[in-house]
Amino acid sequence: MTRIILFFCIGITLNAFSQKDLPTTDSNAKKYLDDGKNTDADADIRIAVTSIVTGFLDLAYEQRINHTYSVELGGGYQFNRGIDVFKLVNELEFFPYDEVLTKGMGFSVTAKRYGGKEAISEMTFQALTYRNRNSDFETYSYNAQDIFYTFGWKYLLSNSVSAQAGFNAGLRLAKYAQTVPTTGTTTLKSAKKTGFYGGFSAGFGYYIKY
Repeated sequence: MTRIILFFCIGITLNAFSQKDLPTTDSNAKKYLDDGKNTDADADIRIAVTSIVTGFLDLAYEQRINHTYSVELGGGYQFNRGIDVFKLVNELEFFPYDEVLTKGMGFSVTAKRYGGKEAISEMTFQALTYRNRNSDFETYSYNAQDIFYTFGWKYLLSNSVSAQAGFNAGLRLAKYAQTVPTTGTTTLKSAKKTGFYGGFSAGFGYYIKY
């Protein structure tokens, strides 16, 4: 009899608990996890910090195509000689290093593939870049065409500010042309070099939402 009463009491207790409302997930729970970062941006305007070391001020505009791919167009202005290791090795071999820079310009085209489902947002990416830079000095000019692969990362520092970093490796096609004054005439001396190009790149960007 005691056992029957005990089982009866346990049954009533379990039934009472089953009637209680269990906690449910808030349909707006995502808003509590939202950190305010703009992870669905359509474009990114970025300045390449590491290019300043080489004497170039590079700006790039990146446009998202879909959730995986984006395309980037860049332009650069050379404000001083800078330090370009790959250029320096060849330059000392062919032409003097003490001439004054008169003009320098460049442009680049990049295709990117992101590893996640939100292109140009906070994640890793792979990229293929073609970049053309031309530097004019007093008596000679230097042209570098770089074709390189990049494995990089993008990180959101705030709602609209991003940071990007990556490692580059590829090929450089370089051409030197020098005008040598002689008695009554001028002659043109030129040389071409093909070699490795690589290094580390980093920059900061500003996200745009259309």
